[in-house]
Amino acid sequence: MRMRRAEKKLFIVLDEIAQLDAALDQLSQELSMHQHLHDDARRDALVTDDPIDREDARITRQDVDRVLRELKRLESQRSKLDTRRVELLTSLETR
Repeated sequence: MRMRRAEKKLFIVLDEIAQLDAALDQLSQELSMHQHLHDDARRDALVTDDPIDREDARITRQDVDRVLRELKRLESQRSKLDTRRVELLTSLETR
């Protein structure tokens, strides 16, 4: 049996979703690490009031913000792919 075009597209979308899920999982773990580093740096900056510790806290906050932005971007891509997946499934069901 030959695979229809919509079915091929669906498999491509499902593969992209799986890849994004893996990237999101890895990025979530990275975010957790950066949040822990930022918590430590912020605590050090509050306790010592040392300019170097304050700079470390600022840098680690930037790292957290960067990872959060990337997570949001990937989650948006994931949402669009999920919408596309539903559209393809619906088109297959109505045939």
